[in-house]
Amino acid sequence: MHSKPVLETLLPHRPPMLLLTTVLSVDEERACCEAAVSEEMPFIDRQGNLPGWVGIELMAQTIAVWGGQHAKSENRAVGVGMLLGCRKYISKVSDFPAGARLIINAEKIIQDGNMGVFHCTISCSECTVAEAQLSTYLPDAVELKQILERSF
Repeated sequence: MHSKPVLETLLPHRPPMLLLTTVLSVDEERACCEAAVSEEMPFIDRQGNLPGWVGIELMAQTIAVWGGQHAKSENRAVGVGMLLGCRKYISKVSDFPAGARLIINAEKIIQDGNMGVFHCTISCSECTVAEAQLSTYLPDAVELKQILERSF
């Protein structure tokens, strides 16, 4: 898992909700991705800035890249994961500025079956500007179908 995989093969997301730009690295314990703040992104304000609260979604998508790469390496289909919760989202910025290059890191803390907990950070200009701990769940195909049937 040392080469840079193609983003679209690891995530079920598609534009405009595909917020990441590039996969920088993925290994057994972590994933690192980039997002370029641009006017094509959803949630951009009138000044071209991305609200800081969108950082949670950037983190979740980076975790999904990690999961997608692991699925592919095990010859499994890339699944649809779920964000169960977020603890201690701390952002030093109210928004990510127009044109910023954001580096998002997700490091696995615990994985138990289909559940995982990750420590995530977002850096801009080599300074950490946001961090959180995210809890995730990857349902199997039967569970996902049941969840979707109940949701709609």
